[in-house]
Amino acid sequence: SEGALPSGSNDQQFFAFQNFCDSLVITTKVNSIANGGFAGIAFRESEAPGSRMVALKLKKGKYVYREVRNTNNGPKNTQQFFTTGHKWLRMVRNGNSFIGYSSSDGVNWLQHFSINLTMPSCIDAGLFVESTHPDSLAVGAFSNVSMLSSTSTVITPGGDVPTGDLPTGEGTSGYVIYPNPTQALINVEMDNTFLGKALTIAINNQFGQMMAIRKIDEVQDPIETFNVQYLPPGVYIMTLRTDGREAFAKKFVVVR
Repeated sequence: SEGALPSGSNDQQFFAFQNFCDSLVITTKVNSIANGGFAGIAFRESEAPGSRMVALKLKKGKYVYREVRNTNNGPKNTQQFFTTGHKWLRMVRNGNSFIGYSSSDGVNWLQHFSINLTMPSCIDAGLFVESTHPDSLAVGAFSNVSMLSSTSTVITPGGDVPTGDLPTGEGTSGYVIYPNPTQALINVEMDNTFLGKALTIAINNQFGQMMAIRKIDEVQDPIETFNVQYLPPGVYIMTLRTDGREAFAKKFVVVR
């Protein structure tokens, strides 16, 4: 990706995005940044240069940066955070709540900010590169990109996560999970077809790592509750498997 020079109320940057609605988690690794520019993740109200936005970005050095524009065509507020060797970035949206993280390994995450910003249900979100000098063109390289929402899933090669939309299973899976997003507890409510059967419930993160598993010899209670407050914020996959049924998976989001 390549990018041009930004200004306080008028962004000039290369922005590769999609339109996402509702809850959203974007994760990426910034492999390199050339010519002294910035690279990062942005959630924007629209493509307009002065639209409301929140971004998390980094450049070569020991800092990551948060940028927020609260009003259309207004100034951006920037805050920097000291880090060491952090090349991974993650941003989470839950309604009008936006949270930013960075990581050195893509596993252990450090939260830098949590803000409220009024945005429409559907926004433009993706990756961007921008320059810090009018006579130079910044070049950034990304990998391990995942964009996960309640309505769509986008994975790049190297993301090491399941590709494609997970089945919602409405009317076929026989169970629902709630609340979603959640801060602490997630409930699994099953229909009568699960009763009396052996059941395995597994929770995996977006990288396929198993975070929790519960095996039930015989389902007697149609509601199972998991405490997920120990999980880092992000998107998770819950899978139910039982004898005589196809395995079904649903996504849920943990927020703080």
